[in-house]
Amino acid sequence: MLKCSICGNIPTRQCSSCNSILLCSECSYFHFDDHMKYNTSCLFEKVQIKLSSKEINLLKIKIRSANEAIDLQKKLIIKETSKATKILKIYIKQAFEILENLRREYNSLNNKIILDENEFIKAKEILKKNLMFEYPCYTQIEGTLTKISKLIQNNLKGANTHIIESEYGLLIQGHTSEINSLVISSDNKYLVSGSGSYLDNGSDNTIRIWNLLERRQELVFQGHTGPVKCVAITSDNKFVISGAEDSTLRIWNLNNKTQEAILFNRKENIASIAISSDDTFIVCGSDNKSIIIWNLITKTKYSIMLEGHFEKVNCVTITTDNEYVVFGSNKVRVLSLRTNQQVIKFKKNYYFINCVAIFKDNCFVASSDFNNSNPEIVIWDLNEEYQEAILQGHKTSIKSIAITKDDLVLVSISNDKIIIMWDLLTYNKQFLLYISDLYDPCIAIANDSSFFVTSSCKCIKLWNFVKRKQIFEFLDHNSVINNIIISEDNHYLVSVSNVVVIWNILEKRQEVLKITPSSIAISIDNRYLVLGNYNISVWNIIEKTYEVELKGHKGIINSVTITDDNRIVISGSDDKSVRLWNLSKKQQIAVLKGHKSKLNAVVLNINNLCFSISLSELILWNLDDKKPPFESLIYKIHAINMEETICIISTSINQTILYIYNLIEKQQVPILEGFKGIVKSVVIASDNNFFVLASSNSSITLWNIPEKRLEAKLKGHLYSVNCIALTSDNRYAISGSDDKSLIIWDLITKEKVAVLIGHDKEINYIEITSTDNFAISSSGSELSDNNIIIWDLVERKLKAKVKKYNSNLSCFAKIGYKDNVVVGYCEGKILILNLRTKKFSLPYKLHTKKIKNVGITEDNKFLVSESDDNTVVVWDFESGKKMAILKIPDNIPFTGVYTSKIYNKVYLSSGFGISAYDIEENTMNHILLFDENFENLYNKDLTYEELLMPQIIYSD
Repeated sequence: MLKCSICGNIPTRQCSSCNSILLCSECSYFHFDDHMKYNTSCLFEKVQIKLSSKEINLLKIKIRSANEAIDLQKKLIIKETSKATKILKIYIKQAFEILENLRREYNSLNNKIILDENEFIKAKEILKKNLMFEYPCYTQIEGTLTKISKLIQNNLKGANTHIIESEYGLLIQGHTSEINSLVISSDNKYLVSGSGSYLDNGSDNTIRIWNLLERRQELVFQGHTGPVKCVAITSDNKFVISGAEDSTLRIWNLNNKTQEAILFNRKENIASIAISSDDTFIVCGSDNKSIIIWNLITKTKYSIMLEGHFEKVNCVTITTDNEYVVFGSNKVRVLSLRTNQQVIKFKKNYYFINCVAIFKDNCFVASSDFNNSNPEIVIWDLNEEYQEAILQGHKTSIKSIAITKDDLVLVSISNDKIIIMWDLLTYNKQFLLYISDLYDPCIAIANDSSFFVTSSCKCIKLWNFVKRKQIFEFLDHNSVINNIIISEDNHYLVSVSNVVVIWNILEKRQEVLKITPSSIAISIDNRYLVLGNYNISVWNIIEKTYEVELKGHKGIINSVTITDDNRIVISGSDDKSVRLWNLSKKQQIAVLKGHKSKLNAVVLNINNLCFSISLSELILWNLDDKKPPFESLIYKIHAINMEETICIISTSINQTILYIYNLIEKQQVPILEGFKGIVKSVVIASDNNFFVLASSNSSITLWNIPEKRLEAKLKGHLYSVNCIALTSDNRYAISGSDDKSLIIWDLITKEKVAVLIGHDKEINYIEITSTDNFAISSSGSELSDNNIIIWDLVERKLKAKVKKYNSNLSCFAKIGYKDNVVVGYCEGKILILNLRTKKFSLPYKLHTKKIKNVGITEDNKFLVSESDDNTVVVWDFESGKKMAILKIPDNIPFTGVYTSKIYNKVYLSSGFGISAYDIEENTMNHILLFDENFENLYNKDLTYEELLMPQIIYSD
């Protein structure tokens, strides 16, 4: 935005006599007076701003793209108008048929004198009034033909589920853990599901709301830190109640889409809940053998401990008159809510009752138990207190039962992959449905018995009750979404997990392709979907047909793109090659070689150019002559000093040569050479006099920064040295190795002073507390158990082993106060470990894949995490919210992420330079480029910034 050079307001003119400085109307008078004072000429003109050559080039590109979008929109308008015309013709045909039927009805009485009763009534009606029609009009024809949609950069292929939800109101992620409970709203409009499992390290722990009329996911509630075991909905459909294994009940407001209240139950995990018919109280079954009753109005509770009852309460239900609770443990029991006393205990013993359902008349209750050898459903007479009937037919334990509102049919579902409908008048099987993919299923029946809903593991299906057949399956992703792309016109979204889902954003409907690609692209006209795996598959989205499979690559295809004219598909693979394919001829036309490592991305640029990026270099290709006019190496940041004035980098392909960059002067200082192996860890001393480098060749080297020379080699480890840390006075270093040992080094004498033994796996991470009294280290790999050990550095001995969280840790970083450590895990979660209590906090899910780097800002306000999902997340400790998600377009991985110790900033690299993200300002600045030739190319074409540098893809 233009500003007056004096006051900062909007300028209205510029002074050509003074280098065209901008001035507002008021300040121009003062400026004119200054000219008069010094007797100099003053020439005011209209504001005229000259764009830089780089901005002019980008503007031309944007205008060209806009013209293409306009042309495409005109074509789409014609296409949609054609559809509308067809619909209008159908309306006209239907209207004519109605009118002709009316004509026949009138004419049938024309020549009759004697009429029957119905004809007489019609004749009287005709005599009473004249037939008149309203003028025909199409009041419902509406359209959005020229509306500009909310734009998301298409090249940000990891567009992120947060953005998709906020910008388009589209929820594409379904449950990623098994579904434990289902309930349908009383008006049959919504389904509520709850999920989670401790067997799943990335447990979902969510409640999701599904719109049954529009057949889409509408809302997700997050907050539980343990598996959600049960859900219920109030009779007015305003609130959802959920119970979980985090010892809480939570009340969710469906209208406001917010959490209304948390009801804590000490250490009582909730196994089941039921809401009274007047919505005034909740009854909970818990694992502490008691019944818990919560008053929904006062939010108070009391527990009922039953004499002689020693079993977990697995399931509860309330009679419709709110007088009794029926619950299952090892027996079916009935509790009076007036006296809080058990009034019925059926004598039959079970391993445990896993579900109960009560008849509407409160006379009978059905129960099923967890019994694989002899599964059965028992009907109990509550008035006479005896067993009415036994229903047998399942081959394995019955997981869920439900009764229709008219008490005529009971539906049961089991792991034997059979759904059985039982006639409750005769107690015979009415119908059997054999389902191939039932696992730990749940069931819920609509109030009008027109349909029922089943879940199997993570999937939800709708069934027609009368026709006994499946009518719909929710196709939201039930595993981690790896990739998302959006079409140029924002009409389509394609998301990838273990399947590919094509979403029509405008109509909010989806289609599923049951394949698992490693890369995806959409043509600019939305006609073609290109999928890469080991081969390339091309699908026609419009005609919904499979076009062709292109073979030739000898490794996983990590990136695909298609030219604007739909003629050429370009792909990049682990086999280090870029390949060009003619789509119309369905054949390979060129193999472009030159990369030294596997490719991450291929990206189309202007002027028939394409660049490909591998782990080690960028190559720009001319698609006409298939030659590379430009190449640039990829760089990796190894360390930035405390003052953030220097950084140490190397090329990704050759880490034996180190470069030191002065971040203030933006200059490279002399090169350091003289070691072998792969750089595993680098730490710069706080006084900037030296840095310590740990490498894969089992050695540690000390480098003198002012003198730019190798000062010492420290030898003592047998295998790769993976991590290193310095004490705050720079006197000691501690290193961790694949040889399972930690070594303390005196950096003055350059000698080993202690060896710490305690780990039984390779050591990967080490941190020293701010007091230098303790160190914390971890060992193990993604495929093995991890150990965390706290070491006493004063006495130089093992102080404590921390009982590991039930997951594989991947990194950690210390917090500067209260001796807390942030631990990152392979499932994308972070936990906070208190070194005094040796206990973990509840987990927070920040990423979809392994966290490989975490950092804390100096004020301990923000956490920064980098993951194998190629994103960096900034998380606010205080609010518990994600503040921002940072990403490089086309899933290009970061080659360095460093959290500032001075400011609330994050330094990032895509391999070409250093960018700085200001957390509080929510801005990204690209402050330094490593390669001078790349910088010249970058300055001439702003698209390189959009396509190759870190971007903010989400901010709160």
